[in-house]
Amino acid sequence: MSQFNRRIYTIISSNDTVRELAVIGEISKVSRSPSGHMYIDLKDSESVVKCTLFKGPASRLKFTPRDGMKVTVYGDASYYVKGGSLNFNIFAVEEYGKGDAQRALEELTSKLRSEGLFDDKRKKPIPRYPRTIGVVTSYTGAVIKDIVDTVARRGYPVNILLSSSTVQGDDAPASIVAAIQLLIQQDIDVLIIGRGGGSKEDLIAFNSESVVREVALCEVPVISAVGHATDKSLCDLAADKYAETPTAAAMIATPDVNNELRNLDDLSSLGSKSLLNVITRARSKFDVIDSKLSLNSAERIIQEYTSKLDSLYARLNSSFMMKSASARNVYNSLEFRMAAVRLIDKVLSGRQTLETMLYRANSSIISQIESRKNQLNVQSAVLDSLSLDRTLLKGFSLVTDSKNNILPSIDHIGVGSTLFIRMRDGTVIVEVKELIKNG
Repeated sequence: MSQFNRRIYTIISSNDTVRELAVIGEISKVSRSPSGHMYIDLKDSESVVKCTLFKGPASRLKFTPRDGMKVTVYGDASYYVKGGSLNFNIFAVEEYGKGDAQRALEELTSKLRSEGLFDDKRKKPIPRYPRTIGVVTSYTGAVIKDIVDTVARRGYPVNILLSSSTVQGDDAPASIVAAIQLLIQQDIDVLIIGRGGGSKEDLIAFNSESVVREVALCEVPVISAVGHATDKSLCDLAADKYAETPTAAAMIATPDVNNELRNLDDLSSLGSKSLLNVITRARSKFDVIDSKLSLNSAERIIQEYTSKLDSLYARLNSSFMMKSASARNVYNSLEFRMAAVRLIDKVLSGRQTLETMLYRANSSIISQIESRKNQLNVQSAVLDSLSLDRTLLKGFSLVTDSKNNILPSIDHIGVGSTLFIRMRDGTVIVEVKELIKNG
């Protein structure tokens, strides 16, 4: 008996016709050993083949074999000498027909990718503040409810139009395409395509060429929430934005009102601080200019020149008196007459010098005053451009309390207090509900 079994083993082991075979059958029994091997009985209408799927290939299966499942197995025939039994050792197994479907999907993916339908450069941005959202999904599923509930929680007012379609089955691709075409005829800003989960087989409709092309060529930005993070559909790749779930799609499509209000408050606070800084700097510059060009400064300049002129006049007058006394002593002599003539010449010359100095002093004072006036006019024009009214015209706001005090920080504001927000065309009176400090 042993010799017979060994001979059978030798014949089977050396026969290439029973190696690297593909066998199609229905699983009638499946079990797994503690070692990790799987034992499968594969049958057709007339016979059964005992099969072994060893631990290595068994751990790489992407599905769970079960009774009644039709599969294609790849492997070699073998003969167990000790037990005298024929066996089929499996090194790969797949659900029947899935190999062809996978190859077809890969070919379609390569074709559409080569046409650029999945390129990022052709993807359209999602509008930040849509007015109307279109949704393509089954009206009986949970997708539309999840989207509506999510939008409601975010507090953003937006219209939602549902174009119901079949999302599974042979009729699904045509139904999805028709639903998309119906929605884009409406005035929508963004389109969400979704389904509520499912296996890879359930996503077949979203891998169809007609659906993928319709999504890629859609004039409206499309958010696809069809596939899964580890198993995206071609529709997900062609869409302008991918979301793992319908809830995530709704969050992408709409802003959160609370976040927007917080951002607006932060912007308003920043604008108020900037406005206050501008006013403070302008006042500081004006004070410097004002101190330089004040009347007191001008008076001090005039007083200095007047003092110098008085001193010069006093020296000239003193010299004149001394010369007069000397002239009196020689009044009757020729020297007196000559001295008098020289004294008169000196007085006339001194008077002319004094008048020249007075003229130059007056001209210098007038010139400096005119220069300071021009500087003041220029700085006044700059200050006017930085005035509160002109700053408000640029879009800034000024926040004050009921006593008209400017509020540069939320540290000066309390919950429940009343604020007055001055804008370019009026004042808004608000009551503080909540304070959120930066950082």
